Amino acid sequence: MPFPFTVSHHSSFSCVLTQIKRVLSIMSYTYQGMVYSIKSPISAISVNNNNIVVTDQNGSKLIKFTNVQDSKRFLAWVYQV
Repeated sequence: MPFPFTVSHHSSFSCVLTQIKRVLSIMSYTYQGMVYSIKSPISAISVNNNNIVVTDQNGSKLIKFTNVQDSKRFLAWVYQV
């Protein structure tokens, strides 16, 4: 099945990856050098202090943040997408 976009010779590789991620509904979040991939739809989000568990089609992922501001920033990112 072809992707629903065209790639010109002037497109950057990151732009193509971003468009592919949108097609596949995969979101990536980088925190302290770790990349967390989340596949929509998200079925549950659990928050406990600075720890957030995201449950998606691939299972549950625990993300441990070092402070409340970082965990709130992550939640804002998840809710905007």
